[in-house]
Order: sequence, then C-alpha cells, then structure tokens
Amino acid sequence: MIHGKFPSLLWGEHEPAGEIAPQAFVDTKLDALLPESTLKILALPCTAPLIAARQEVFKKLCGMDSSNDSFSTQFEALGGASTSLAQAYDAYATAQNKLEELLLFRRYAQKYAEFSRLAENILGCDSDLVLGFAGYFSELSGQTSKLEQALAETSGAAARLSKATLTFSPHGTSLDCPDATEPIAGRIRRLAEELGYNIPPRRPQKEIRTEPFYSEAMLRRLPDEARELEDFLNKFKSALDPSITAYRGEIAFYLTMRDFYRRAAKAGLPFAFPSVSERPVFRLRDMYDPSLLLKNCEIVPNDAEFDERESFFFLTGANGGGKTTYLRGVAINLILALAGAPVVAKSGEVWPFSAVYTHFPADENFTGSGRLVEEAARADEILSRAKAGAFVFMNETYSGTDAERGLDLTLRAARILRDKGAMGLYVTHFHEVADYDFPMLNTVMDPTDPSRRTYRIMKSSALRSSFARDILRKYGLDPESLMRRMEVHP
Repeated sequence: MIHGKFPSLLWGEHEPAGEIAPQAFVDTKLDALLPESTLKILALPCTAPLIAARQEVFKKLCGMDSSNDSFSTQFEALGGASTSLAQAYDAYATAQNKLEELLLFRRYAQKYAEFSRLAENILGCDSDLVLGFAGYFSELSGQTSKLEQALAETSGAAARLSKATLTFSPHGTSLDCPDATEPIAGRIRRLAEELGYNIPPRRPQKEIRTEPFYSEAMLRRLPDEARELEDFLNKFKSALDPSITAYRGEIAFYLTMRDFYRRAAKAGLPFAFPSVSERPVFRLRDMYDPSLLLKNCEIVPNDAEFDERESFFFLTGANGGGKTTYLRGVAINLILALAGAPVVAKSGEVWPFSAVYTHFPADENFTGSGRLVEEAARADEILSRAKAGAFVFMNETYSGTDAERGLDLTLRAARILRDKGAMGLYVTHFHEVADYDFPMLNTVMDPTDPSRRTYRIMKSSALRSSFARDILRKYGLDPESLMRRMEVHP
C-alpha cells in the first residue's frame, strides 16, 4: 500500500479482507503467468466495496466500457510518468556529490510535476479509487503550478551546469561553460544535415558518475547557477514526498492485469465481472482455466457453483479427465474475482472470501518421514488456519497411503472444513467418498467412446449414494430416518 499522504489507487479508504497463502500461486501456476509484484497484490483479497471499485477501473482498462476510450490511454501515460518519477527519485537519492544532487533533484522535481499534472487531469472512470486520486491532485494544482514556475525559472541554470565540459591541454585544464545559445557542435551538425550530409549519430557512451573534483570545479565556475539550484532544492525538498513513487507499483498492477486479459482474449477466452453477493457463494458459468494459456492446447469451459447448501464438493473421475484443470480454474478465477478483476468466464457471482488455501501434491523427493507425513503436516496446517470465510482447494491429498487410511483422512479433513464453515473443492481418487454425505462432481466421458475424455465436469447425482440423497431430500427424509423405517418394515 501507499504510505504517507497520498490516496492509494488500489485501496483508497479500504483495507484487505484477509490474505491468500503464497502457495496458492504456485499450485495454480499463477506464478508462471504473472510477476511476483502482481501476485503480492492478488494475495490480499478485497472487501465487497473495494471489489466493485476496482471492477470499474478494469472495465475501462479492458475495453468493456467504451463510453470513454481515452481512459486507458491516459492511464498508460500515467504509468510511464510513474516509472520516470521513480527512476528520477532513485538517481537523486544516490547522488554522490553536490553537483549531482542539485541537477538530479531538479529532474526529480520535474518528473514529480509531470506526474501530478497527469494525475489531476485523468478522466473517464467513476471508480471512487480514481476519483479520490484525481481529486487529491486537483487540490494540489496550485502547488504544482508553483513547482512548474520554479522549474522554468531554473531551466537556464540547470542547462549551463549540465552542459559544461572540461578541456585538457598542455597549457592546463579549462572549464568550458556554454551560454544559452546553440552549442557549436550542434550547430555544425544541424547545418551539415540541411546541406544534405548524412552524419552518423554519436556512438552511445557508457554512463559514468561525476567525479568530485569536476563537481567542485563546476560549482566554483558557475556560482550563481549553483546558488539558484541550491535555493530551488531547499525550497521544495520537504514539499516533495517520495512516497509518491509507490504509485509505480500500483499502476503497474492494473496494466499488467490488462495485458493478461488481452492475452486471454487473443486466445478466444471470455472474461466478465462477477456480481458481488451478500451471502457466501461462488458461481461461474463457462469458466476456463487460464493457466492453460501456458500450453498450446484446447481449453474446455465448465460451470462451478458453491453456496451455503452445497459448500464442499468432492471431485472424482478417471485419470486425465480434467479434474486438476477444473480445480485450478476455479481457484484462479476465485483469486481474480477477490482482487476486483474479471473472471475468465461468461459470468459469475462471488462473495468476498477472506482466505484461499491450496494443497497440491508436492513435487520434491521425500526422505525420512515420507510423503504421507509431509502431506499430512501441510494439510493439518490448513485445517487449523481455515475458518468461516475461507475457500480451500485440495488435490489428491493423502494419496500417499493405502485406500482405507487415505479415505479416513480425506473424510476427516472434509468434515473439519465443512464444520468450520469453509467452502472447498477436493479432488480425490478415493471414489468411496460418494457413499458419504457430500455433494459430488465427476468427470464426464463421451458416451459413444468411453475412452475419450471430454474434460467436462458435472454434478454426479447419479453416482452411487448421491442420487439416493437427492430422493431423500425431495421427500424430507435423511439416511438415518430411512434406516429406522427399514428396520420397522423389513
């Protein structure tokens, strides 16, 4: 977040709703799609008002609201200005002598004024994040004008100090300080080009820092210019808050995500803004796993629906049927939705969950305690931390043990999470979970060719006892009462 006096373009007056575990980005492969700086922001899920506020920004940037196409262009310019400002401040902050300090501070002040003016005039987005940002800099317009005026007044002194050169000869060292007229070398080059001569550009020179003796010589040779820039520094140094440079990261987040959605759109994937629910729910229609953008393969859409009645699903099915892809797609889209960004789907609905946890099989070689102990330790940590408002994704957890023990541990984990009020999706090869009171999802095979994977995932009400549960629910019964009736009427 931005610290100091500036309003954040990411947070405004809001605070994060919670935190997403870093492992989630590794498990879902988001770390291969987006830079670490972007993931750090995605790791902080938003509250409902903040989701809505960020959605307004993304609607403009992603071209989903064409009422004012100039906003994206303005925002890009603001991003470029924020980068130049941060670089100028870093150069000034590392100045090695007085001459560098005076010249680099003035350049930093110039970039500060340019960014402030762009921020003041950004238009076309009704998000309170952007309105608060632009309004703040509008209130500073008078101060920005004073800074711009001072920059204009010191431009001559800065030019003379920055263009002076040292000449070494048998007669000694001289300091050549140009006046305000065009430099001789530049004049010769311009006149030659006007006469039709093609003069190759100067070979780029490696940047070197100013030596102290040169700095001292310049300041002694041009004392009036040095004094003018020193007065400028003293006047504005305390007024220019370096925390403004944090906008570079905030603006980069929006632009990086915009480029991500452009890549998805180029691959033919849809994206939409989920509505924000007042009740715990997460729904997606025609959802895609965007991590498959890393591969050149067909991406099949699926639906997802989690609510208070069916909050925790087991997903079973044939190997290679798309179970992990489905789980990863739901998880990625949930993370995107909680950041106020579009989901890669036709439509969606989300409640502001406060945490997301993932448990995927680890790739490392196991020694000593073995795979089961390692998996159980990671799973137990999630079980202890998860609570109401969390969403948990588990992929083949406890697969490193025998079927009976693995099934027991799987059911235990699911019951703990459900009892805590957490939502979840659990991919498992223990098909016996269908005999227990959990809603089920299953991979769908091609009825004309059972060996062909369709990569479609559907609720499997016809799978084992889940169909019976639907019948019981229809008549207001439960398994226990049915068993009692069967004992009375054998």
